[in-house]
Amino acid sequence: MVTVIRSHTEGQGELQHEERSASFQSVDETVVIARIDPRDEHISTTFKTIASQFQDRASFGSLDTAGSTTVTCYNNKDEQKFTLSDLTAVDALPKLIESCMTPLVGEFTRANEIKYLQSGKSLVLFFATSSAERDEYVNKMRPVAKMYKEYLSFVTVDAIEYADFVVPLGLVPGVFPALAVQNPMYGQTFPYDSEAEISPETVGAFVMDIVQGKVKPWDGQTYESHSHRTC
Repeated sequence: MVTVIRSHTEGQGELQHEERSASFQSVDETVVIARIDPRDEHISTTFKTIASQFQDRASFGSLDTAGSTTVTCYNNKDEQKFTLSDLTAVDALPKLIESCMTPLVGEFTRANEIKYLQSGKSLVLFFATSSAERDEYVNKMRPVAKMYKEYLSFVTVDAIEYADFVVPLGLVPGVFPALAVQNPMYGQTFPYDSEAEISPETVGAFVMDIVQGKVKPWDGQTYESHSHRTC
């Protein structure tokens, strides 16, 4: 049986063949397509349950296949694709979808700050007072964030709401936009030069300098200058 569950995009569709699934991939920011062997009835049931849980955030479709069962999630905003064939673990599908829906450059908020701080990854925090500046940064920084996504979480931060975060990161108070790299696990922070340009090239170079030990962690007292200004 073909099943399509969609809640916030217009119309309904049926994935009767691969040609239809190809067009369905782009109907939403997040699209999940399951190609299910009819013998895997338990996976079909699980997929319908998961689709109901996430139906306010993604579009779901399934079709029968003569091959092995696989589930593919498309993050169209960040142009990423995640495919899973080992569905034996109970939480395999939810983890796939959560990973797929996680943006390359996320938004650091009160609701998710603990998740980011306890993720085990270093954070690249971009502070700006306006949503327009933060959105522009997201659009520019996706390629760099994708390059380092296994090790770093790139996030935007509302500089007004998180004004108290600035000084502990070694940034100059009231000077925005601003950027810092923080390693919560080791309590290290690397403030980016407040006078330097913030671009994919300069931020990428800054990250590499940290990795190579060319930039030392902030000493907690003086405002360091880590210039990666372009000419």
